[in-house]
Amino acid sequence: MAIKKLACEACGGQLIIDEMKQNYTCQFCGVTYDYEYFREDDIHTKAERYLHRHEFKAAREALEFLLEKEPSNSYALEKLLLSQYHLRDAEDIVKTDVRLWHEADPEEVDRVVSGSEELTKLRELIESRMYAQELDLKVEELDSVIASEEARLLTFNDLAAGCYSGKTGERLTIDAIRKKYIRIAVIVVLCTILLLGPGILGNLDHIAWSIFLVAYVWATAALVIVLEYRREAAAFRAAEDYLKTREELVNSLEKHREERSVLQERSDSIKERLEQEVSAFIRT
Repeated sequence: MAIKKLACEACGGQLIIDEMKQNYTCQFCGVTYDYEYFREDDIHTKAERYLHRHEFKAAREALEFLLEKEPSNSYALEKLLLSQYHLRDAEDIVKTDVRLWHEADPEEVDRVVSGSEELTKLRELIESRMYAQELDLKVEELDSVIASEEARLLTFNDLAAGCYSGKTGERLTIDAIRKKYIRIAVIVVLCTILLLGPGILGNLDHIAWSIFLVAYVWATAALVIVLEYRREAAAFRAAEDYLKTREELVNSLEKHREERSVLQERSDSIKERLEQEVSAFIRT
């Protein structure tokens, strides 16, 4: 049995180390320590290995073990805080996708930070990166909305084209449509008179039949004119509705594009500042 001697952390007394049992016992106060307790270098190596393998639970256990011995160990505290978010080191704040991060327990984060200026700064960097990711997600949502609105706008442009007519491309109105069909009705009446009038006057014996024929032509023409007017007027009103909807869509599209631009600019600004601050944090 090989025996070594170390000082007790609690009372400073001599520790008896039993390598066979793999533990330490203070012969004065009776405190016992695990065999690995004083093998700090080995724990550091293990913690780094666990972090590198993304075994964050094991890494936290190793780091907590270091903090039991030295509660103010800056290395262990920094790594422990990062591991709460499943980050291996500070560089991961700007290099990894936030969507792969772990949702840290706020109470556990507060316990680790515990008023430390350096750790508070590190937490601020992490939260800034998470906020930038939220902005990026909003930008993605707006991209989808904008694409949908642009597709709808193309459709409304085609549907609203019925509101325009003629070589000059002047916009029609209900009154213009009504006047058009009144002119058509007048032309029909005049044509009927010009075509049938001489025949009627030349054959007064059949005037009743002639009057019936004129009345029939006028009634038929009037029915066709009214139906066509109502059809065109309905199409025009639908096109007017399309135009109003199109205008609302254009305003919405401009608003969303402006909002997206602002969010993207803000996100890019945060990321650029983060890269500088993370680099400064690592250097310190």
